[in-house]
Amino acid sequence: MRPFVLYTLPEDTGGYRVALYQWLQRDEGNTNGSPLAPGALWGIELGGDPLRAVAEHLLAAIRANGYKPTELARTARTANSAPSPFYLDETSGVRLALTFMAVKPLARHDRIEAINSGIQDMSDEEAYYWFSKCSVGPNATRAQKALRVLLSDE
Repeated sequence: MRPFVLYTLPEDTGGYRVALYQWLQRDEGNTNGSPLAPGALWGIELGGDPLRAVAEHLLAAIRANGYKPTELARTARTANSAPSPFYLDETSGVRLALTFMAVKPLARHDRIEAINSGIQDMSDEEAYYWFSKCSVGPNATRAQKALRVLLSDE
């Protein structure tokens, strides 16, 4: 089972952003959640400078799940049709989601890189712990901020 799905979404400027969704079980009949990922538990989009700053880790997650990095740009160009999904395993999805949540509001490249490196250096158990704290619940936003402070030494 691959509980995470990644979509590329074309932008008017010719670039793209990505959307990452998690679901507990695929259910095509369920209309809750995103129109791209019916039944999604939650999702996050990332584009612009933060996406460019974490591109290396995004491509590593794509490769780890059997896709070619060139497929990412190719699917972004299909603006007139439904985007093709990239299905990610749990470990890759958790790390990528944690990275997206932590860097999305940031602008400083050095801080993004410090956080990105810190997440990649975490053990699987640490990544799962922070993902559980940062993804859902009333304190998710505070947990994301705590993670940013912890990993960027600020």
